[in-house]
Amino acid sequence: MVPKSHVATPKYHHGDLKRAIMEAALEMTEESGLASLSLREIARRIGVTTGAPYHHFKDRQSLLMELAIEGYSQLLQALQAARGAAGGLYGELEAAAVAYLQFGRQHRALYSVMFSGELATHPRMGELSAVADPCLDLVRRSISEGTGLAARTSAEAAFCAWSLLHGILMLDNGVLQESHAEQDRLGVQGVMGLVKGFTGLHKPGKIRVAYK
Repeated sequence: MVPKSHVATPKYHHGDLKRAIMEAALEMTEESGLASLSLREIARRIGVTTGAPYHHFKDRQSLLMELAIEGYSQLLQALQAARGAAGGLYGELEAAAVAYLQFGRQHRALYSVMFSGELATHPRMGELSAVADPCLDLVRRSISEGTGLAARTSAEAAFCAWSLLHGILMLDNGVLQESHAEQDRLGVQGVMGLVKGFTGLHKPGKIRVAYK
C-alpha cells in the first residue's frame, strides 16, 4: 500500500485541462524554447494521457494560435491602459512604448508564440489579426491625432516604431548590455525620433508637441 503522503495528486483540477495545457506550454517554451514544444510532452508534464490534449487542441499549431490570440488580447489591454493614463502625443507614445517593452519581458514565452511563423498559415489567422491589428492601430491613432499625419503615413510610422521595440526585445536575450531602464529610455527616444522624422518629411502641419 502506498503511503498517503506519496499518492500522486492531479496537476489540474476537473474542467481546467485546457488552461493547464496552455500554462504548461508556456512553461516549456520558457525553459527550452518553442521548437521543442509538443502536445505529447505537455501531456506527460501535467500527468494526463497523451491523447487528452487533443480533446482541446487539434494539433500544436492550434495550441499556439490559442495562446497567440490570448497574448495579443493582453497586450492590447496593456497598451490601452498605458495610453489612457497618459496625455498628449509624447506622453501616449512614451507610455505605450514602455508598456510594450515591459509586456514582452514579463511574458517572454507568450511573446515568442505571438510572433511565431507557424501561425501564418493557420485557418484562424483572420481571428488573430482581429486582435493583433488593434494594437498597432492604437499607436497609429496616437500618431495621427497628435501630428496631423495622413492615415497611411501614420500607419507607416507606427509600423517602424513597433519594429524598433520588437528589435530591442529580440536582442534582450544576453546580447544587450543595457539595463531594462536604459532600454526603455532608448526605445522611447527611438520611437519619438521616428515620429518626428515622419512628421518632418511629410510636413502636413506643424507638430503639436515638444520632443524631449
